[in-house]
Amino acid sequence: MRSLRIILLLVFLLTSAAVAQEQARTLPLPPDSLAQWYPPANKRQVWLHTMFSLRRSMQAVGEYNALGDHPRAARWAERFARDYKRLAEMVPEWQDEIDGAQAERLVAAAKQGDSSSVSSALNRLGTTCRSCHNENRAIVTLIYRMPDYKDVMVENSDTMEEIPYPQHMERIGTLMNRVKIAQEDGRHAAAQEAGSAFIAGVKDLAASCGTCHKDDAPRARIFGPTIQQALVKLDGELQQNNQKGTDEALGTLGAYACGRCHSIHKNGAELRRALLPRD
Repeated sequence: MRSLRIILLLVFLLTSAAVAQEQARTLPLPPDSLAQWYPPANKRQVWLHTMFSLRRSMQAVGEYNALGDHPRAARWAERFARDYKRLAEMVPEWQDEIDGAQAERLVAAAKQGDSSSVSSALNRLGTTCRSCHNENRAIVTLIYRMPDYKDVMVENSDTMEEIPYPQHMERIGTLMNRVKIAQEDGRHAAAQEAGSAFIAGVKDLAASCGTCHKDDAPRARIFGPTIQQALVKLDGELQQNNQKGTDEALGTLGAYACGRCHSIHKNGAELRRALLPRD
């Protein structure tokens, strides 16, 4: 009975994963014209900064309108209307999402000092923003702002050969399991050999973080003192053929290095590839 429950659970999980992937493929993708406003085509991330500017302008209009400072509200309203209507030029496929007439009404109401009409226009414009964000923001973030490691190369410190990141990850995962398998079966020399290669592979992996991260903080969070100590402990426990100590060191590495990094990079990258199989 227990085996049957396990089999049914596995079937459920596999089916759920397949359904989730199929649903991901049916999500509406943003138009190709958006790509020109994000890296690598655009280093300044113009689209993102335009979004920031719009939000700031709306906030300024609302706050000055509440204070009765109509000249400043009008100035910010004009800035908002300019950036807002420009979105339709930047991504023509989304022009139906832009209510240019409402933006003009906002400007006119602000200039007239009509606080009630300003608030009404802001609310209606906010609805257009939320509608577009609800449909597109998560997908756009995943495609254009979520880091993807598939093109990163990892240099092997022994051979100086550059290995694609996915291939290197598969290798160290294999080595990690080889350590545990060999120790459990009493093959001490094989466990030591795999452990030494695994430790070197983790260090090589840490060095590859600089490909994307230009400061030390992200690498320190994943490969900081806790992980460095775990690597030293792993080497020492393998030398002494201590299976319990080896398992503890590998557990620390799995939780604080593998787990942390995967939660940031692996899940997002796999979702991205599910959405964009051509990528």
